[in-house]
Amino acid sequence: MTARLAVETLGLSRAGRTVLSGITLAVDPGEIVCLVGPNGAGKSTLLAAIRGALPASGTVRMDGEAVNGKRLRRHPERLAFLPQERIIAWPITVEALVALGRIANGADGTLAGLDDEGRGAVERALADCALTDFRHRLVGTLSGGEKARALLARALCIEAPLLLADEPAAGLDPAQAARVFEALRRRARATAAAALVVVHDLALAAAFADRIAVLAEGQLLAFGRPETALDARILAKAYGIGFRQDGQGGISPDFAAIGGGLPR
Repeated sequence: MTARLAVETLGLSRAGRTVLSGITLAVDPGEIVCLVGPNGAGKSTLLAAIRGALPASGTVRMDGEAVNGKRLRRHPERLAFLPQERIIAWPITVEALVALGRIANGADGTLAGLDDEGRGAVERALADCALTDFRHRLVGTLSGGEKARALLARALCIEAPLLLADEPAAGLDPAQAARVFEALRRRARATAAAALVVVHDLALAAAFADRIAVLAEGQLLAFGRPETALDARILAKAYGIGFRQDGQGGISPDFAAIGGGLPR
């Protein structure tokens, strides 16, 4: 099952303060869209509003069907969500952790309770995240990058047509972060799933995103291909610092322009 996500003029306020205003974007099947922007821009709030965890105005559609609020949450097999937190509160093997993803599909969350389809989903998720050889390891013995991939595998095991991921590569070294995003891209391409992913690393977004949405102060400043959205002027407006472009599609913050230069 595939789906196209469309967010139309989505808005959200808290305690009289506008948090999101007029957000309109779309994620097509097989596509990765990255949400970038400074802390407090509204990226995580946008994911929460899309999945119905926060009340919002506007419309969220999957394949043209309005799924605002609890309608999407009543069908968890249609959406997989990967939160920022990597807290696993009890000793569990990687394989058992991944199998928990099948609860959304009606399974009891144990390996023994899975049917053939569920067991196949576990195998596919382990393989996509390069964790097949880790299946019997306790999650508590994993490195940070391995744990991030295990939690991603749990989300992928749902095999939902839409994946929302909130900073899946936060705190990871460049190689581990690339492995996480390569797993996301591999699954999106293979299954035509749509993925909307919050990321702070602009280079990572440029390398793996099909399109990028730039948020700042609850507003969408740009939405398009990486080479268009990651424009130095747009990013300067979003982050409040200058950016330099190298002429080959690369972009980096101009730290030397902050406060007369960084101390040596």
